Amino acid sequence: NRVECGVVELDEKDVARLAGMARLALGDDERAGVARALGDIVSMMEVLKQADVGDDDPMAHVGLQAELGLRGREDAPQAGIDRKTLLANAPETRGDLFAVPKVIE
Repeated sequence: NRVECGVVELDEKDVARLAGMARLALGDDERAGVARALGDIVSMMEVLKQADVGDDDPMAHVGLQAELGLRGREDAPQAGIDRKTLLANAPETRGDLFAVPKVIE
C-alpha cells in the first residue's frame, strides 16, 4: 500500500526500512500512520523552503543582543570534576573507566 503524502510517496516497505535503520519496532498497523506522518513532515519542509528570507540577516540576533546589553558568559576554562568523584556515580566501572554495554554487533 502506497501512501501519497504531498511531494513524497511512501509505502509500508519504505517505513519498515526506515524503522529498521532507526531500530524502531513498528507493528503492521502502525506503518501506514507513520508513512502519512513522515509525508506530512516532508510536505512541511517544502512549505518552509518557499519562505522569503532574502532580506533577513542571518546574524541579526547577535546585533540585537549587543544592543540590549545581553552577553553570554566568558569562554574561560573551568575546573573539572575529579575522576574519582565521577566514577563514584557510575553503575559499573572497569579500572578507572566507565563500563558500557557493547552496542556494535
